[in-house]
Amino acid sequence: MDASLPKLLESHFGPESELIGVTKAIQTISEQSKACALDLEQQWSTISEDRKTALASECSILDLKSTLQETWSNPTLSSFLLKDQDRIAAALSLGSNKDGKATRRGQLSAPDTMPLEVRALHDSINNIKLSSWNFPTEASAFIRTPRNSDQNAYETPKPNETGRAKSITSEEEAIIIVTVFDKVPWSPCYVTRLSQHAFLSSQTLDDICKAVPCAPYASPIPSRLEGPVHTYAPEEGPGRVLCMEGVAYGDSQEDNYATKLVNHLATVSRSKLSIKKATTSLSQTPLSSMSFRINEPYWLLHRGNCEHFLVIEQIRAIHPSDPRTGYPILLQHAPQLLDICRACSKSPAVWSIVNDIRLGESPSYLCAPCWANMGLPDTSEYGPIEVIPLLYHVP
Repeated sequence: MDASLPKLLESHFGPESELIGVTKAIQTISEQSKACALDLEQQWSTISEDRKTALASECSILDLKSTLQETWSNPTLSSFLLKDQDRIAAALSLGSNKDGKATRRGQLSAPDTMPLEVRALHDSINNIKLSSWNFPTEASAFIRTPRNSDQNAYETPKPNETGRAKSITSEEEAIIIVTVFDKVPWSPCYVTRLSQHAFLSSQTLDDICKAVPCAPYASPIPSRLEGPVHTYAPEEGPGRVLCMEGVAYGDSQEDNYATKLVNHLATVSRSKLSIKKATTSLSQTPLSSMSFRINEPYWLLHRGNCEHFLVIEQIRAIHPSDPRTGYPILLQHAPQLLDICRACSKSPAVWSIVNDIRLGESPSYLCAPCWANMGLPDTSEYGPIEVIPLLYHVP
């Protein structure tokens, strides 16, 4: 492996924080919150009622909230804002031309041809006096176009509805936000965000591993066709190792992936990694006993060669608005890119057909209507075929 590969991957993360103990962090947050609340309560009690009313009016954002809601609920205004944002991002991404002027692409209609309500919104935005509101050309170095990983396949956070779901039993627990990254298939030097989850500090490293929504946790599409149809196991079998802070955590205390990893690194003379096997397994290690670095990528290997990077985004106290049950909660899941049917080139494929001579390639991806219209071939001459359902994630 190229020695520069780890450095290229690490450039997507960080800078990392100092080592943070979960239990100590939540105790510190609790003590500081109580002291701050007591101090604010004492200061608030010394203010007159008239001053309290004036402060409430000054700090109110109801006017801003109502304006935003009215703007985004209006299809004409919201579409104008979206198109204008895309135009600005495209213009900045193109950089500057030889004359030093920013090139533009996808120009909107002239203000005179816009509807009156759009023109009023356009004028109000242009009249904003903040010097940081308008993007200079130099800002192109810090702006990128939207990616698939920036989107969310779910409109609201999705709680865990299985038997593994946990509830908040104590206000002394911590909420730990974990983001999962995957290597992109076309380059080993880049990663993309797969999902983001919220865990309780009373949960374990095993709960984190089981929450990763990769292919082993997907569900097969049910088959209504006759023939040899393969299915996939919805649950993951043994064989995982999670490396955190120089310690490898495996499924059990016996011979597992963690032991094999440590033994392998010991035989690699050029390896400079110092990793030791943990004294506890994944299921025996609660998050409250761990110490993490914020923005530090931790490595997960399972299913033979399926790799993920886990990044701790937040360690915080429980907020009154947090759900009380259903942990781990799926906060974000990037939409999965589906293969297109090789026959119609329109619909997403749901079947992988192997050894069917009529399709010209093996395996070949087909949507359900195309495969149903083709029907099963005569296997007496060309041998049996295999119909494999493509995995999809249960919404």
